[in-house]
Amino acid sequence: MSLTLVACGGGSSNPPDANPPDAAPPVVTLGVPCTDTTDDVYKLPASEPAFDETHRGDVFRCSRDRWIDAASLDAAARVAGYVGPTLTSGATIFRIAYRTERATEGTELVEGHSAGFLLVPDAPRATGALVVYAHPTVGIAPICAPSHLDLGARDDGWEAVRSPMLAMVGAGFTVIAPDYAGFSYGEPPSFAISSDEGRSILDATRAATHLLPTAIRPGKVVIVGHSIGGHGALSAHAMAASYGHDGELVGVATYAPFWVSNLAWGGLLSPSLGFNTTTASYLLAYDLIYFYTHGEVLDGPGHGVDLIKPEKQAAVTTLVTTKCLTPVAEGMKDLGATPADYFTPTAVSVLGNCGLSGNCTTDPSPKWFTRFLADRPAIDAAGAPIVMWFGEKDTTVTPGFARCAVEKIEKDLGTSGTTAITLCDDPDGEHSTGPKKQAAWVNDWIAARVDGTAEPTCTAPKAPADGGAACPALPPNQF
Repeated sequence: MSLTLVACGGGSSNPPDANPPDAAPPVVTLGVPCTDTTDDVYKLPASEPAFDETHRGDVFRCSRDRWIDAASLDAAARVAGYVGPTLTSGATIFRIAYRTERATEGTELVEGHSAGFLLVPDAPRATGALVVYAHPTVGIAPICAPSHLDLGARDDGWEAVRSPMLAMVGAGFTVIAPDYAGFSYGEPPSFAISSDEGRSILDATRAATHLLPTAIRPGKVVIVGHSIGGHGALSAHAMAASYGHDGELVGVATYAPFWVSNLAWGGLLSPSLGFNTTTASYLLAYDLIYFYTHGEVLDGPGHGVDLIKPEKQAAVTTLVTTKCLTPVAEGMKDLGATPADYFTPTAVSVLGNCGLSGNCTTDPSPKWFTRFLADRPAIDAAGAPIVMWFGEKDTTVTPGFARCAVEKIEKDLGTSGTTAITLCDDPDGEHSTGPKKQAAWVNDWIAARVDGTAEPTCTAPKAPADGGAACPALPPNQF
């Protein structure tokens, strides 16, 4: 799930290698005024209409960032690791913000807000096609929001986020890339909360309807996600029919989606597994962020540290709310050597046992067991086609964990499911390389969904019976 972050920055000024002063950008007229500054995008308006379901996707901020011509865009994508055919479309880039609904465990309607990028191609490849891009783990601090990125051609540690966005718009697809609710506006953060991610992603399609000129509104929609963004993309697939969206969802493409049983988050706390903050700093950082964000979003502000020892609560809050992913991972050892040094003894014992055994009857594990299940919902058995790329050298979503994801989805589909699943294997693939190496293939797969062009082919991972990896016994994969 990781993304190495060197800096979090942005701005609307062109980098030195962007368009010359005499370049002539196309005129893109959006359906909402687009006169905000970049800074304004991250400020709520003074007042908004009372929130209800009819206001999902309402756009309240829009700032024109820049235009990048086709040659500069292709160069920027290649600096970010793209290796496919020449990208032939330039793009106008906007930063936008829209209203969305937050996850709850009750019946109340809770409003949230998400910023993001809108990338409009100069030469649309498919009339009425929209791609929603769901980003990988970046941390949960406001400064980590991907919409702060400078999409110019430079190497700054954000390649796994930048590369697929540029590759898709450069191939002629309109792209909207939400930060997800909780990154800005003083709202509680979200990480791996399935129904929260799904809402932000699906409401992005509604925002696109408000924003885009009639000719390129989302008649057909494809959702693309990497790592925890793959988790978000599959979550959106699971809830699309019930929650709704604009346009026709015709496909979901994922790179190394994290679709493992969420009992793993509890199991990581158990001393029996021996994880420590020196050798497994990223894994334990994800674990900490998972419990922190679920407490903040589902139990209420301030409850993110309910499972943390009182003497470590302030340090945990400061770490996860002010630092991006890599500094959080680097700071884990300051909290202690193992989860037992910063999680409460009850959390370590009870949730650790729940995660490893599936025996979740002792408080507080029943509440968390319900959340673990909710964060890997059943895929819609009659939904849009899905493709999942996995890498054999991935040490995060390992080949074994990839098999867990496949077996869970096969269980969801049963014998009567009609959702088409395509599995693709990269023998040399690592966790962060899929969006760079396979972007051109995914572009062709998107084109097949929206244009009816030829379907690309790939080699499927081997099943255990054929010598492929087996799903680990822990955590129990039936949950």
